[in-house]
Amino acid sequence: MASLEPKLMRHLLEADQRRLHVLAFVLAHAPSPKAEGTLAHILATWSSRKMVGWCVDNVPEGLIGALGRLGSDVMPPSDYRRLLKIVRDPARGRLLRHRRPIWPSDIVILDELPDALCRQPILEAFDGDFEWLRGFTLAFSSLRDRTDIEARLAQVTSSAGCRSVVREIAESLPPPPYHPPQQVRSWKRIDDPRELRRLGRKLTNCIGDYTDRVRDGLAAVYLSVEGDEPIVCVAVRMGRLGWFVDDMKVSDNRDVPVTTKPEIVSEFLKAGMPPSAAANALFALIDWHDPYRGARHRRRCWKHGKALNSPIEGASAPF
Repeated sequence: MASLEPKLMRHLLEADQRRLHVLAFVLAHAPSPKAEGTLAHILATWSSRKMVGWCVDNVPEGLIGALGRLGSDVMPPSDYRRLLKIVRDPARGRLLRHRRPIWPSDIVILDELPDALCRQPILEAFDGDFEWLRGFTLAFSSLRDRTDIEARLAQVTSSAGCRSVVREIAESLPPPPYHPPQQVRSWKRIDDPRELRRLGRKLTNCIGDYTDRVRDGLAAVYLSVEGDEPIVCVAVRMGRLGWFVDDMKVSDNRDVPVTTKPEIVSEFLKAGMPPSAAANALFALIDWHDPYRGARHRRRCWKHGKALNSPIEGASAPF
């Protein structure tokens, strides 16, 4: 754009953070028939509100303000389209209204949030923390088929009511099976302690250390050899909440590639084993550790990794 009209470079260099996000938003939504040279002139001379109104019909309330509260880095075009979709949705737009700054992860979380969770009391129950809300979304998808959590959350009017409902549902869950499924698609559960220790030596990771917890029914180890290299997945039992995927590793204790992890999470989620972030969000929400300490204290401890007799250790699980 600047190569077509070099004089516009000065306008681009002098633009503030909000102006840059407006420019990126317009480029993500600009009508295709417009010539690039004409678009360059518009971006350099028009006001922010006029530019947004040029590329979007019926500009929703709060869109200009949201563009001004975005983080410092310009986002991909798809995220600006997601932002417009969120602001046009009254329920999601309200959750974003007082967010400062707005990060790309916030936009992704709100866009993927189930309609049943797009309520202010639920967000307030997590002190406005969107990452906890992401974990609760995973837990909600797991509990929705087993309980009436969706109907009961629709009736809550406060964060305290949300915590109370979740705790009642968690306490009423039946005990989970002693062992999770033997097979999850290409993943095979390994129960033999000798095989676990042998696998740990072969892959030079910590899988051999799980023998005691596997024996006690507190953990399960799955192995898949379908990819380029073997992948080991560890599931843990968290009280009445059930089984959750806690870790995924390849050889030498290396993390699973980022491009592969979503597919693995989806496979185990379909088998009734969401990521451990789902259970952590539930444990941070309900009053399971100390009835004399508030939920804010518990979530702060979880976030900073402080010990709360973690339910991942199994024996101290609250239910």
